Amino acid sequence: MIIDVHAHIWDSNIESDKYREMIAGCRRYHIDRLLVSGLIGGYGPDHEDIIASNEGVLGLCRLYPDLVRGMVYVNPNHPDSVEIIRKYLSYPEFVGIKLWVAALCDDPCVNPIVEEAIRQDVPILLHTWFKKVGQLDHESTAVHAANIAKRYPEAKFLMAHLGGNYYHGIKAIRDCPNVWVDNSGTPIECDAMDYTLKNVGSERILYGTDLPGGMLNCLAQVDECSASQEEKENIYYKNALRLFRRLK
Repeated sequence: MIIDVHAHIWDSNIESDKYREMIAGCRRYHIDRLLVSGLIGGYGPDHEDIIASNEGVLGLCRLYPDLVRGMVYVNPNHPDSVEIIRKYLSYPEFVGIKLWVAALCDDPCVNPIVEEAIRQDVPILLHTWFKKVGQLDHESTAVHAANIAKRYPEAKFLMAHLGGNYYHGIKAIRDCPNVWVDNSGTPIECDAMDYTLKNVGSERILYGTDLPGGMLNCLAQVDECSASQEEKENIYYKNALRLFRRLK
């Protein structure tokens, strides 16, 4: 079994060729569940963008009910973020929450979202990336992820992309037991996975691709690393089933 915990739609045309190809890739490479969030509206989505993102994901879930599940996307700067989370988590298709780059993930405006996630017992997927050049204004790094995780030790966070720079990212969250990581959108190199295994263990690593990005890159990263078969099963699906308790 394989569960991909990190995929996206970027527009509301869920029957476009690019999404058909994404689904076909999942079928071809035996992906059993695909967790999708919408990212319509760029870095600072307005209310209409947020609704379009979540409605698009809901539509994709219902178009492919055996495969797709949703992550509720919100802009923490909007006063109705918690209301939107409650609305979409009332649908069985949604299993978690997604935050991107509208606000740093440790900004106080994120607190109500985390508190709702705790109440609903769902994880929050955090985009994180560490760059020497071109860091976005409100783009979180693993340090920000560690800050919010320590502020809310009872919450569950999934730090995307191994933090964007795994030496920096894994070091920052190593001592935060409520932070898991995914390998989505990361370079093809076994050292990234081996370093992460050594520092946080297979129980805190999940498989993700950042689709419609590189599925095979991320599969190879897991397949070619030094993990045992049991550890690979943790990464590919067992950890996702433990973390996403609504996932079926």
